[in-house]
Amino acid sequence: MEKYPLNMAVLLFKQWNFEEIKYCHWKSNEHLFEGLSGETDLDVLVDWVQKEEAEHILYSLGYIKMVSQFGSRYSFVDDWLGCDNEKGKLIHIHLHYQVISGHMGLKEYNLPFGQRLLDSRILDDKYSVYISPPNLEIIILYTRIGIKAGNIDILNAKKGKYHISENDLREIIYLKGKADWNTIKILLKEYYGEVSSNMFHLMRQELYDSKWFLELHRLTTRIFKKDIRTGKLTPLLKIFYKLAVYGRFGLRKYIMPNLIVRKTFGVRKGIVIAIIGQDGAGKSTVSDEIKSWLSWKADVKKAYLGSGEHYHAWQKKVVDSLEESDHIVLRGIRFRAALSNLRHLAKHTYETVLKARKFADNGGVVILDRFPQIQYEGMNDGPKICMMMKKARSRIVKAYIHYYASLEKKYLKRAVKIIPDLVIKLILPVEVSLERKPEENEAIVRRKHDIVEKLVFEGSTCISIDATMPYEDEIIKIHNEIWKLLLEKQTCIIKRKEGIYDSF
Repeated sequence: MEKYPLNMAVLLFKQWNFEEIKYCHWKSNEHLFEGLSGETDLDVLVDWVQKEEAEHILYSLGYIKMVSQFGSRYSFVDDWLGCDNEKGKLIHIHLHYQVISGHMGLKEYNLPFGQRLLDSRILDDKYSVYISPPNLEIIILYTRIGIKAGNIDILNAKKGKYHISENDLREIIYLKGKADWNTIKILLKEYYGEVSSNMFHLMRQELYDSKWFLELHRLTTRIFKKDIRTGKLTPLLKIFYKLAVYGRFGLRKYIMPNLIVRKTFGVRKGIVIAIIGQDGAGKSTVSDEIKSWLSWKADVKKAYLGSGEHYHAWQKKVVDSLEESDHIVLRGIRFRAALSNLRHLAKHTYETVLKARKFADNGGVVILDRFPQIQYEGMNDGPKICMMMKKARSRIVKAYIHYYASLEKKYLKRAVKIIPDLVIKLILPVEVSLERKPEENEAIVRRKHDIVEKLVFEGSTCISIDATMPYEDEIIKIHNEIWKLLLEKQTCIIKRKEGIYDSF
């Protein structure tokens, strides 16, 4: 299928052009189309004097200013995210006010190319976007390759094992095809001074070997040493930030599950999304897709709240292993494990929903595959232990079941009080559900279908999606509803800050 620039991206640059915002897509112009299509980032430099006007246009078009975390947060660089309502795709803009570059987590260089980029920008005829002139862009590219060289890259180069990255090589070839070497020679004299001829020789070279890389690193770090923002601590900070960036993922996995490690929508601006629907409606498929979509640039988690194949409690394993047993003792063990399993599932559900709420309050997004309810017993993630009471004959057994039923309901009541921000009901006709899941009982499927339509989630935004529509249309509609809610969260906070709301 042929790809086109997203309307949301085209409209932004059209509006900036109309309002005479001084901007420039300053690097990777080889990938300008991919950036406009939502396939990769757009790196845009904007005149600091026009920061307020540029941001106002972004807000007015429905972009959200993201909050970057430690290790990916840089001075004079903001992250903006938009969603194209026609395609349901995200657009990510690195909005620069200075040309910041360097090592991961640190970006220690404030390179002196900013004003020249804005003054010499050219208009791309095809997309009507102002871009950097190729002669300047290629100088910046070589400079960035040199100053970003990591210790491992340098060590490999000293061993004669350096290999230029495919992306850098592709950009070099692209820009060399557009270069005017006489103009480049003049520009190099301005930025590289007495060693400009050395840099010119490196740029004209076609062999990107270890010797070339080490000389490029030596030249660039020498010339731009004065532009380092972090001073004498730079070598230590490089190590610190690299450890910090990778270490935070380990912290979240093993110690702090609610730790934010990626970009977020801001404190109290994240959301919890619950996906519900009868069997065959595609809950897991849709929740996986939403996570993949938002995870491109935001901190997103997904949790499964059902008792199916994604739930692995030891009690469930005992119940399953004794499924076919007729021995009275083993049946008793199975009965006891079944009660414990349902109680454990309810507790697990409550704890998961509670963690989801905390994570969203920190700015992240959580997708819940299913959500508990206490309006209907026995199905659709409602209380189940109470249904076992009907089969019990002994008072003692009934009392025992009642005790576990009260525990199960206690946890489920706690869980439903933690209100999801958005509930997506995937509505599927009974006939279609049975086609997709022929092993299911028709009466049960019909009952589940009716319950899904009748379920009420007070305090939540609740939308119904026809799960029989073409999948692409279904996903676009869901993406737009999610983005609409995220924008509402942003608007509420902004209005609160402006004093329009007394409370939030």
